[in-house]
Amino acid sequence: ERSREERERERDHEAEQMRLRLEKEAGESLLREEHSARALEDATRRVKEAKEEAEKERETQQNLFKEEQQRHETQVMRLKEKLEEEEQESKQALQKAKARAEEAETSMETRIALMQREKEFADKRVLDLERTKGEVEDSLHREKKALQSARDELEESRRGLEAE
Repeated sequence: ERSREERERERDHEAEQMRLRLEKEAGESLLREEHSARALEDATRRVKEAKEEAEKERETQQNLFKEEQQRHETQVMRLKEKLEEEEQESKQALQKAKARAEEAETSMETRIALMQREKEFADKRVLDLERTKGEVEDSLHREKKALQSARDELEESRRGLEAE
């Protein structure tokens, strides 16, 4: 009868050790998943900030383009007024002003196109990160369920051993 009590104590001890080991492994896995989720959140935040900065820069460039265009239009009106007095000189000045405006417009359009591409890349990156975050959250949820299931099984085993 004494050896039977010793065997029961050994089984209880082994079950307790197994429970502790499983809880430790599950806890470590949970910590890794939480770390990954935090890293993804940080990356998502940085990408969103970069996207916002790109959008602000694009708006600034658009405003500069509009101002340049308005300045050009004002200059063209002055040149037309001057045309009555000095037609030949005004025509040359107008041609130079148009060339500068077209260069500026082309330059601004190129900048805007580049910023738009950067914005699209940032948008895609945010979507990719959000999808990855969702996958990590799903994985974390499954791991938590598996941990709970393992705890429930251990509890049932413990009860079964106690009942014996």
